[in-house]
Amino acid sequence: VVLEAFFDDLKQTLSGNHFENYCIISGDLVHKGGNDHEYEEFYNGFIHRLIKHMPLSHIIVTPGNHDLSQKYVSDNLKAHQTEIHRLRTEVEFNEYVDDKEKCQLREKFASFEKFCTDKLRISEFDLSGYYRNFSPEVSIYMLNSAWCSSGGAKDENGNEIIDKGVLRVNTNGLNKWLSENKGRTKVLVMNHPIEHLTDDMMEQLYAICRNGVDFLFAG
Repeated sequence: VVLEAFFDDLKQTLSGNHFENYCIISGDLVHKGGNDHEYEEFYNGFIHRLIKHMPLSHIIVTPGNHDLSQKYVSDNLKAHQTEIHRLRTEVEFNEYVDDKEKCQLREKFASFEKFCTDKLRISEFDLSGYYRNFSPEVSIYMLNSAWCSSGGAKDENGNEIIDKGVLRVNTNGLNKWLSENKGRTKVLVMNHPIEHLTDDMMEQLYAICRNGVDFLFAG
């Protein structure tokens, strides 16, 4: 019912619209992102209908906590907890998640990454973040804030693991985006509120935003 109402509203809103249309999804494409079937259903039920209103190339996404594999976190609970709580500097964390061979956190995003590259065909896609210039004047950066998320998994005592205060982001691509898009209106998109990051990461991201981000959308 909600989906039908959405597309009815979208059709009415875009009727007579002579501008180019875009869709930016700030995460949580599916409820449980641990298998390809969930994303196949999302494509068939949502994206397939959406591309009647805009080209597939006008749709970009970033992951949320629901897009990672909760099962992977549960099956590797101790190792995952060790990795997300390991004390790393900004540079050390960036280097860790950029290392596709050593970064264990990448595995929980396998289905999401496959969906973005194979189904959405996002040529610029990078799991840490990527940008696309929708016009000569506007640049959008899609930042992965779910690297250290546990996706709702439970700890050894059966309590849901809380993400707030433990999340981190890779700032390498973010800084590169800012340097390569001076003069453009720059929009940063992420799934989690900035307050869910670690204290040091929150300070770093605020500093980066003050250095040239015009708009920040989270959630």
